[in-house]
Amino acid sequence: MQAVKSRFSNNFELVRWVSYVFIGGAVYASIWQVYADFLFVAPQFFGGPLPAPLGLITLFVLPSVLVFVVPLFLSIILTRSKPEKQLVPPLYINLVAFAWFMGFSLIRYTSEVIVAFALFGIVGFFGGTLLNKVAIYLLGIAVNPSDFESYSLILETDFRTIQSMMETEKYSENIGVIRSELDEEKSILTLIGRSGYHFVLEVVSNAPLVGCSINAIFYDRTDWYVKPKSEGLKESVEAVASYLKSIFERNRINIIDASSKETSGTKLLVRSIMDEMEGIIPRYREVSRVGWLKIGAFIGAVIFIGVSAFVFHDLPTSIGSFVVLLLYVVFELRSGREGS
Repeated sequence: MQAVKSRFSNNFELVRWVSYVFIGGAVYASIWQVYADFLFVAPQFFGGPLPAPLGLITLFVLPSVLVFVVPLFLSIILTRSKPEKQLVPPLYINLVAFAWFMGFSLIRYTSEVIVAFALFGIVGFFGGTLLNKVAIYLLGIAVNPSDFESYSLILETDFRTIQSMMETEKYSENIGVIRSELDEEKSILTLIGRSGYHFVLEVVSNAPLVGCSINAIFYDRTDWYVKPKSEGLKESVEAVASYLKSIFERNRINIIDASSKETSGTKLLVRSIMDEMEGIIPRYREVSRVGWLKIGAFIGAVIFIGVSAFVFHDLPTSIGSFVVLLLYVVFELRSGREGS
């Protein structure tokens, strides 16, 4: 019964995620439709070609905003409105909107216009690929502590011995280590890798005692979320754990304890990995009113600088404003660090 309930829940979330992608694509296509209608109506409304500032905004600024800002904005809104916070990718919103709008344009518009929007579609694809990375940076990916599989070992030997063994090319390649990080001061070696699934393995000294601990966590990460634990993940943990134990036994290193249960060390490791997967926006969800006022003022200043430079061609004002804004940001960041 529990398996059926879990399967239904996962299928429901998948359907809802697909629905949100199509909702985002539909809204995005509607915005493009309004823009296209405006292009056809504008010459009649103004009685000729668009005035220079308005023409520049209409033909260059607005398309850039539509391609590089609107999909990201829709991704943020739709992702934040879903309880599980699984990312709604801007690229998928672009693709759905492009297919929808191109199908409609085949009926309504001429071939010249279709070619123009096809070019925008190509730009939207590459722009969406870039925006996916930005969205992940801003929103993070969906992950829960229960999605991780833990394993730990306590060894009766010094830290340097285990460090030299784990950094041996033969052993690290067999485990699937991609990169390693060493904290000399705390005597902590962190190994990040993938052997079918992602894993993080941490070797920690138990000084002043002669011994060290190995904390390992395994997880199945996709582009937009971390999958719930599966039998395949558990088998991968067992395979890596068996290999590690065989290495230590061959080198006559005594294993005091080996456990697949959560420990304080694996919990801290899980927490640090989840913090890395959390985006910028969730980290600053408790912004004060003064903070929001500063953010609004910063956005307003950027818009003012852009309008001065590209619309009114007032470069001295825009450059001066940019320098003032840059100095303010530097002093603001410095005061924030001193306050913390």
